[in-house]
Parts: sequence; structure tokens; C-alpha cells
Amino acid sequence: MIPVPDPHELLADPVGRCYVARSLVVWVQSPSLLGAFHLSTFDPLDRAAVTSVFDLPASPRLAQRYDLLHDLSALDLLEERAFEFFEMFLARSAAAIATRVRRLAVVLPQGYTGAVLEGLATRWIVPLFREFRMCDRREEAYRLFDLAPEPALEVDALYRAHEVPPMLVRLRALLITDPSTSTLEGCAESLAVSQRSLQRCLSARRTNFRRELALARVRAAGELLLAGGKVEVVARQVGFATGEAFAVSFRNHTGESPRGYRDSMMRRTLS
Repeated sequence: MIPVPDPHELLADPVGRCYVARSLVVWVQSPSLLGAFHLSTFDPLDRAAVTSVFDLPASPRLAQRYDLLHDLSALDLLEERAFEFFEMFLARSAAAIATRVRRLAVVLPQGYTGAVLEGLATRWIVPLFREFRMCDRREEAYRLFDLAPEPALEVDALYRAHEVPPMLVRLRALLITDPSTSTLEGCAESLAVSQRSLQRCLSARRTNFRRELALARVRAAGELLLAGGKVEVVARQVGFATGEAFAVSFRNHTGESPRGYRDSMMRRTLS
């Protein structure tokens, strides 16, 4: 599939093309198969571009009935603004999509984020679609779609071309195990790479060590808050000197206070 630099180009001529945003890839393999997959936690800088693609499912250039695959497995932290964005998309587009989609598959992430998204899908999607499946892996979606090996390989190749580099995957796994004391020097040593190589990898993905460390602390804090941890204790556990610094960083990345995040996520998990 050929990448296009602008979402409007994808809308104008979608078949055989894809649009790569900062945190999302939207693709159209054929008139009867399209989808999207997330590269990371939703980036608010994608909002305008991705919103413009909301009209893609109604495109006259697609088959009258097509299969749709939405892979959410890379979302390890569902922020308030991301949740609101998903709700906006579903409120605006779900009913229209249901008139065109033959089969829909959604690949869910693990943990609390997966549980919240499952609740969102149950409320908005299940009532509208006759053939809908929540999956743990893309291969389950391929089976639902009766997808032949060749188109499946092309879709997989697109995922591989844009997936998070192994070094960044390893860094994120390392940071989440010890977000309180991790340093660039220490992480580079643990990964057996030079600091310069690690920084080049991060720069290529439009991020840096400081941002990755902050995200790791927020992700770790989110899990601890949902497990019942007190805000002040969680702040110290993930490496913040003060509760105020923790609250500022947490709000910057999620749009909510730590307590607000815990309360809203618990409500959505139970809804």
C-alpha cells in the first residue's frame, strides 16, 4: 500500500493507499478491506488529521459492503482525551459505518485499557453489527474475514513497516519496570547500545528519553491508581519528588488529575 502525505488524498483515492499519522495508520488494502492500527497512545496532534478521515467508511470508492479491522492493541494507556475522541468518532460514524460494513473485527489491548475499550465497544458497536468480533490478535480477524494468504501478508507488511522499533519496545519495557530511577545512561547500558544510538532511535520516532520516561511514570502510576494506590504514595513510587509535580505531569499526559483518572476509568470499567 502506498503512503499518502495528506488524509484528504486518502479520501480522494483510497484503494491501495494508507495515511500515516503520528500515532495511527489508516489503510485501504482493497475496496472490500480497510482498517486502522495504532502505533502508540493517541497523540492529540493527530486530532485534526484523523477527524478528517472520519468520512472514509462512507466513501463511494469502497465496495457497498466491506470488512473493517481496527487494531487497538498498542494502546497501553487510554487517556481522557483519547477516550473522548473515540466516543466522538463512534457517535458520529458508528451508525453510518454499520450500513456498509459486512464484518468488523477489533483487536483489543491487554489490561485495564482493554477492559475499558471492550465496554465502549459493547455499548456502541455490538448493537449495530451482526458480524463483530473482539480479538486478542490480528490473525483472529483474518479468519473472520476468510482472508487469503496474499492480502493477509500485505496487511502484515504494513504493520511491520510502521511498528514501534524493537529498541523502543525494549526501552519502554525497561522503563515501566523501574520508572522512578531510570536514566538515559543506565538504560543505554542495560540495552547494550550507545546513548547516541538510543537517542537516534527515539528521534526517528519523534520522541525523546525525557518524554518516554514521563510516559512510563504516568503508565505505571495509572496501573497503581487503578489497583487502589493512594495518590501521594503512587507519586513517590513512580519517581516524583512531590505530589504537585506528579499531578502536573499526569494531567499534561492524560488531561485529568490522578484522582479524576482513577475515578473515571473505574466507572468505565464497571459500566
